[in-house]
Amino acid sequence: MTPETAGEPLLRVEGLKVHFPVTRGLLRRRVGAVRAVDDVSFDIAAGETLGALVRPSIILEIYAIMTKSYILELFVAAVGTALIAV
Repeated sequence: MTPETAGEPLLRVEGLKVHFPVTRGLLRRRVGAVRAVDDVSFDIAAGETLGALVRPSIILEIYAIMTKSYILELFVAAVGTALIAV
């Protein structure tokens, strides 16, 4: 029985937490944490899509500076090409 026919999600995430440490001082002691994601749960069923914002890579940024192009144009061109390829 496949997940599509069983009604089960293809991906299930429960209680996701992503915390980044905040450090200070010469010895880089941990003084706190930034809670990027705290206790997030979700399911993705067959045919659904999960979207995420991803910043352009440093390589793309350097290329934009060298060619005097707008980063948004390059980013859209790269993402558009990737979507067409899929």
